[in-house]
Amino acid sequence: PGTEQAADAAAAPVAAGAPPFMERVRAARRGKLLALEADGHYLHVHTDAGSDLVLYRLSDAMRELGPDAGAQVHRSWWVATGALS
Repeated sequence: PGTEQAADAAAAPVAAGAPPFMERVRAARRGKLLALEADGHYLHVHTDAGSDLVLYRLSDAMRELGPDAGAQVHRSWWVATGALS
């Protein structure tokens, strides 16, 4: 992630009610959160607007989202409740 990505992420505000880690996602990829995929200390953040790679731990993201937002379906995957329907 370079300065271009940081500038892009800072250019657009995060939607009301979105978790704070979504500020790290490029504005073009922000959307309804579908799933998180752990890759070391990075997360592939999958939304209905695409995917982005951010420096954030899965355990921290799940703590931030809370238990009602989704479920950890594998040690490296979390899926949003709304994405299951």
